[in-house]
Amino acid sequence: MEDIPQGAEEQLKLVAGQLSAPDAILEPGVTDDLIRYIENGGSATEVVAMLSENFLGTTHALSTMSSWLEEAGMAKEAVNGLAEQQLSSLLVKHFDATKADNLFMSEDIPEWLEETVAHPMWRDMLTGLVSSHENCYFLKHAATIISEKGYQTGCGGGARRSLTVAEFTAQVGQHVAHILQAIPGISAYEAKVKELADLLCADQHLFIYGTVLLQSASKQRHGHKLRRILQDVLAAGLEKNHDVLQLSLVLSSNPGHQRAVMSLRSMISRQALNPSDITVLNRLYSSSNPPPVELLRQPVFLELLITCLFKPGNVVKPDHLPMYSYLLVYAGCVYESGRQGNHTVNTSELKDCQQRLGIVRAICRRADSSLSDLLAELPVLFPHLSLSIIAMAMMRWCAFTLSKESVFSVVTDTIALPFVILDEIATLHPGKHQEIFDLYVQLTNNTYQTLDTLVQLELKKTLMDRFLHLISLGFVLPVLGYILTCTNESFDRSVLRHFVSELLDMVGPPFSQQFMDALLPVVRNAAVTSSLRVPDGSDPVSAFIAYCQNETA
Repeated sequence: MEDIPQGAEEQLKLVAGQLSAPDAILEPGVTDDLIRYIENGGSATEVVAMLSENFLGTTHALSTMSSWLEEAGMAKEAVNGLAEQQLSSLLVKHFDATKADNLFMSEDIPEWLEETVAHPMWRDMLTGLVSSHENCYFLKHAATIISEKGYQTGCGGGARRSLTVAEFTAQVGQHVAHILQAIPGISAYEAKVKELADLLCADQHLFIYGTVLLQSASKQRHGHKLRRILQDVLAAGLEKNHDVLQLSLVLSSNPGHQRAVMSLRSMISRQALNPSDITVLNRLYSSSNPPPVELLRQPVFLELLITCLFKPGNVVKPDHLPMYSYLLVYAGCVYESGRQGNHTVNTSELKDCQQRLGIVRAICRRADSSLSDLLAELPVLFPHLSLSIIAMAMMRWCAFTLSKESVFSVVTDTIALPFVILDEIATLHPGKHQEIFDLYVQLTNNTYQTLDTLVQLELKKTLMDRFLHLISLGFVLPVLGYILTCTNESFDRSVLRHFVSELLDMVGPPFSQQFMDALLPVVRNAAVTSSLRVPDGSDPVSAFIAYCQNETA
């Protein structure tokens, strides 16, 4: 080696270390390192030796392997995904929070960080690292970028805990804004609510803060919509073992009504009504300063009241019946305006609603003993179904009645009466579509082992007609999504054929892309529709397939 210029020895050692690193020849700055090494007295022969001896060719080997996989039939995107997943697992395994922070503090914010968080897989890797290294400053900054860029769904529990209150509040607000644009009861709404629930259920502190935030916002514009969202979030929290009952009661009350809270908590926690607690609530809600009506609207409590009043076979003592009815209709028809402490309670519909509930319950009690008696009662019953609380009660009564297999054991016109009532409720109350749909799905999936085969077949066709009624009311994609799941070998093809035939008779072009995507796999199933088609293609099935092909051409 030639004489090394004075003061360049340390620089030479530093560059030599970089050139001796594995695969140094592939580094972007290798040319600059070569120039620095020669300028500081290094030998070109030594440079060649260092680069060649430490060449591993890892990237070339990976490139060759990728080419082999593609030639073997694997898609290029799948090959790239496989490489990224392997690299991600290695980064997670060997990540050093101390080195990352030292590098992050000694340099400006790297430009590649924003590009990294824009990629879903690398974003997931970073948020996963946050859960394991919650004190890493570098990862906290990455979590902040994820929040600022609006990648809420890619922000894991650890990343959420590292956010500031303002950042977390902004995330909740963005989720709520997206939910308000969707329609309750359809898959898009449910997916967005699930995202919000996942965000809040990361831990109990976030859950409490988020639900309090929603409760506070529900007193402003879109309050009724936010209360619905809050109920869905609380239901998700219940599934994740959060103390939803206590929190829900606290959010719905104030310190001046603890007696009502205690009575409700006692009954809800035991999943049973108690006459003494019912008496206390009845007295409180009959006073001049009643507790908030929202307290009575706990879904579990309403379910207990409706079950007690409308489940066939339940016996309610005559002196208790008015109290149960009063609390149920109070929750359903009383509304408040103004702020707590300076608000008004409107009970103008309370008496009329209670009378109508009594009429409907009497009709149900007579139908319990003989369903045929219900036919003559329908003209009296139908006008009362416009009230939401009565519609809810009748839905439960229909569900209880249809859950008894013996109802279908004899083929008569009377077995269709509960379905007629459900059709009317679906027409009057679009918000009940999802619940009615869920009931129909449950009934369709039931196995009626004691029923004759022909009776089972007629029942399934009746349920298909009910699904068609929901489609006519605009509840389309969930129904078609379920019908697609029924195209397995165990489901009767004649029933599906009936559904397809009736549906194509009631709809006509133009069809949306979503509708075509949902129905086309069912229509193209030869086992379902082959008997509905004719050679000249003039049938509705062939016409629908041709329309879809023209639209996608």
